[in-house]
Amino acid sequence: MGRLRKFKLHQRLREAMAGASARSDFSVCHYSVQGDHVHLICEAHSQGALTNGMRSLQNRISKKFNGLLARKGSAFSDRYHMRVLKSPTTTRHAIAYVLHNGRKHGEHLKVTGSRDGPWIDPFSSAYYFDGWRGRTDGRLGQPPPGPPPVAEPQTWLLSTGWRRAGLISPSHTPWA
Repeated sequence: MGRLRKFKLHQRLREAMAGASARSDFSVCHYSVQGDHVHLICEAHSQGALTNGMRSLQNRISKKFNGLLARKGSAFSDRYHMRVLKSPTTTRHAIAYVLHNGRKHGEHLKVTGSRDGPWIDPFSSAYYFDGWRGRTDGRLGQPPPGPPPVAEPQTWLLSTGWRRAGLISPSHTPWA
């Protein structure tokens, strides 16, 4: 399918996530788009809800991408990989990793020309994240038009608990 970090594809992905997150038993809370894959942090009421929610999301994304690219078939060659988050520290690390994964892949260098310093990935849910450490004025810009692609976290770990391990810096590097 090619590179996913394109604004038209990102808009379709956002639309698909907004639709999938409208479910009562499944939602996407954080995401980032990489060159050939997507990182998600989701909440689900049960294993069945997670399976159905991910299936629904994959179908929605495939339909959106296929309509845009005039192609057929699944947009996914592999199934999703799951990791259950069980502690505030693990959850904080996962959120930081997802929101800053573009930095790991060097995407910030294309924009800033620098390895260091604050950077907010426009191909992520960073616009909707309220756990940044320090000021982010002027760094986030305006979120893209349309409904938010992510839902407010409902579980203690994703809404409050992770904050016990510290807010996340806009200069964070996932591998540090």
